[in-house]
Amino acid sequence: MDCKFSNQLAPLERRGLTILIDVSNRCNIRCRMCYFHFDSVFHREPVYTSPEDFTRWAEQLLPMAHALHLACGSESMTSPHFPRILEITGDYGVPDVKFLTNGLLMNERMREAIVDSGVHQVHISIDGATARTYESIRVGGNFDRLKENIAALAKRKATSGRGIHDVPTLQFNITLMQANLEELPLFVDLAEELGVTRIAARHLMPYKGLDLADQTLSLNKDQANEGFRRFFERIEASPSVVVSNFPDEFCAATQPSALPPQPVDPQDVRLPLGALDTPASPEIHVSEIVELAGWALGIEGVKRVSIGRELLPNENPAGADERGLVPLGEARFLPGMRSDVAEQFRDLPGAWSCAWSFEVGRNDLPQGGEPVVVHAIAVGGNGRAADLGSRVIQLGAASDVTPHLYCRRPFEDLYVDSSGNVYPYPDCQTVDPFGRLDGEQSLEEIWYGEAFSDLRRRILEGDPPSMCLTCPDFINRNVDDAAFFAPRPAEDDFRLPIGHVDEPIQSLVEVSGDRLQLSGWALGFEEFEGVDVLRVALPADPLSECRMNGWVRVGRVSFHEGTRPDVAHRHPKRHKAERAGWTFDLKREDLPSQRLQRFLIVASNRDGGQTLLGQRTFVWPASHDDC
Repeated sequence: MDCKFSNQLAPLERRGLTILIDVSNRCNIRCRMCYFHFDSVFHREPVYTSPEDFTRWAEQLLPMAHALHLACGSESMTSPHFPRILEITGDYGVPDVKFLTNGLLMNERMREAIVDSGVHQVHISIDGATARTYESIRVGGNFDRLKENIAALAKRKATSGRGIHDVPTLQFNITLMQANLEELPLFVDLAEELGVTRIAARHLMPYKGLDLADQTLSLNKDQANEGFRRFFERIEASPSVVVSNFPDEFCAATQPSALPPQPVDPQDVRLPLGALDTPASPEIHVSEIVELAGWALGIEGVKRVSIGRELLPNENPAGADERGLVPLGEARFLPGMRSDVAEQFRDLPGAWSCAWSFEVGRNDLPQGGEPVVVHAIAVGGNGRAADLGSRVIQLGAASDVTPHLYCRRPFEDLYVDSSGNVYPYPDCQTVDPFGRLDGEQSLEEIWYGEAFSDLRRRILEGDPPSMCLTCPDFINRNVDDAAFFAPRPAEDDFRLPIGHVDEPIQSLVEVSGDRLQLSGWALGFEEFEGVDVLRVALPADPLSECRMNGWVRVGRVSFHEGTRPDVAHRHPKRHKAERAGWTFDLKREDLPSQRLQRFLIVASNRDGGQTLLGQRTFVWPASHDDC
């Protein structure tokens, strides 16, 4: 499948994308399960997006955003520019603006900026409903200060003339683990106390090196399921709190009802209610799979949502049920995925788990090519049933239809880190960025560039990169897959060298003589191989000298003791921080004769990891041979 077709499924249009931006690469605490617990991450060089850079990015990105997430993997409030960035954001009228925070830095200035700029959602990471649990997991956190800050934000929100259920919506985000399982009902108590109206949770996915594999709930599934049930009992009793995302129970399966069908009165209020929401179109052309999704509730609960198709003309009715439908299967209920419905019908049982989904595959349908009408039937706890809706499905060739995508992130989402590097999503763990918002590439060039296009093609072809196979975004729906709970590497990328080329400052330099000194600084989290100066390889260069895809090493820089105390102060835990400064004397006599020459300065770890510290282009003076 070519990339052109995959890119057609990723239109770049106004209000069509979810844009995610980290405006800081720092955090103020070191949670036990987070990559900020690694020294190499917590003590890395701070990078804060400047208001000037954010303004430039916003001009390209925010008109395209239907949703904007400010903070994904870092704490935005560590940035001194965050209030100004919120103000800039408010000018664009993005329909849904939210950010993730630990809430500990949410002072009065921050609260004013949040409310005044019209932020729609504030998601607060909490992980413990008591001071002891919270402060043991979120190292450096202060439970009492967090409660004070949340209560103050809720109060400021109330005095803005908006009600408690209006913007910004406050949500607790919980990482589920053994240490907080018993406290799940207490999170609801705390939410009610502080004016928080939503709770979302996701399983712990441990990192290698943090020794938390024994905290995963997959080690005791029955105990976890019982804890989940107690949590949802408390949710159903709450007048104000709903669940916006939560994992499935372990080893859970939808069971068919043993109750016989009963006569249906269309006016009976005891009938289930709900809808088949997606796909929105009443007629669908599919090649392999189409996902049907919606919601269902009942005054006595909903026992199941059955999916069935109508008989074709002249088809044997022996396989049909009492409604005249050929059964295709039972939908899967998804906890916490329809908080909008749960908020509207919070008094009905099971509102927290009203969302459902079912995949209709090619093999479920007659192969003759005729259109097939598929229905979703909700069966209530009292045995009464209601038709939630139908869709006309017709099989077609792959080239003629929109394919089913198990992940839509690279087609709908775009993530930018605080340096302006662009990736498809925060959980897409690519080493190299897919582009950079540095003025040299347009948004369109990045969005339809080689990296994005290749990832989309691989997803369409069913050959996704390994990072996709256990993506954290999918763990709540794959709780019985042990691979999601296996410790995964995280620190390697953060152990890359850091540094900078200080002199010359300009990227293009006219050299006045036959030599030039380069200088800067470089550090590794542990001793690294060195910093090399490279030039463009020429046809005459021996192949043995070529490295890094067509670059030749000119030489290795020299480090000097005590030359960069400023760097040593900022990076006290980096290896040999007191000798971070380096110099290199570039001599024209050691170089090819070309006047215009381009150089890279690259720091390398002993394990092969590399960081580009900078690049410079030099114009040497004309010689007699050039005349």
